[in-house]
Amino acid sequence: MKAFIHSRKFTAISITGTRCWLNCSFCRGYYLKGMIKADTPAQLKNVLRRLVTRGVRGILISGGFDRYGSLPVEKFLPIIAEVKREYGESLFVSVHAGLARSEEFVEVLKTARINLIDFEFSTDPSFIHGLRGLHGFSTDVYVRSLERYLNAGFRVVPHILLFYPGYTADKLARDLRTLEDHGVEEVTVLVFTPTPGTPYEDYSVDPGAVVNTLRWMRERWGGRIYLGCMRPYALKKVLDSEVVKLGLVDRIANPYPGLLNSMYKLSVYDACCSVPEARLPMFEL
Repeated sequence: MKAFIHSRKFTAISITGTRCWLNCSFCRGYYLKGMIKADTPAQLKNVLRRLVTRGVRGILISGGFDRYGSLPVEKFLPIIAEVKREYGESLFVSVHAGLARSEEFVEVLKTARINLIDFEFSTDPSFIHGLRGLHGFSTDVYVRSLERYLNAGFRVVPHILLFYPGYTADKLARDLRTLEDHGVEEVTVLVFTPTPGTPYEDYSVDPGAVVNTLRWMRERWGGRIYLGCMRPYALKKVLDSEVVKLGLVDRIANPYPGLLNSMYKLSVYDACCSVPEARLPMFEL
């Protein structure tokens, strides 16, 4: 099994600072605070060059979403393209792009030579309209965005959130069937995390239920499963140990520290867990 941490070679940048116009009920922009701020094109150019000089080889371009569920990335794309030309294959760039609101948006995104789209995915109306706050959007909005990214030739790693308020096993099964129908062969699984300052800060998730769900996924899903970095820290000692011991995922992000030097002999990479296999050598530790 492969383990992924963020140490020196991979980091995340917010191109909106701490601002998020969508302001979803379960986050309220909280997680943007932990990213490097670069909210103008000039600032992004300086930050990218400084990071590469320091030895960073992978960047996640992220930030707050607009009210259409998309990352307002267009004005930054010429800078990303310029830096990508300058450093070539020695710099890996993924984007948490959000919804592909139009074919034009996707075509413009292609100009930046992005390596990967990290893409949250759901077919659940209670998630789309409720937790995400995308009122008035059709329930196939994530499906249509996935199709636009795939049709444009992007490598896409969908992210599925488990155990959010309103989650059911049937909804997960529907999401997985939809991804399979679109030829997707890898998925990152996230676990709903109670976040300070939100209506769900006291919400709890049972680690045993997560283990059982991952066991079911391992039997049902024919592709690769990655346990992503979003999961409650309080669950990690139990959850991560069981996941690694039982081999329920192919990759695990930010595993419980005691597992890194354990009998399980995890291969450790300094990168995001969605980086393709062929690019992993540049992130070995």
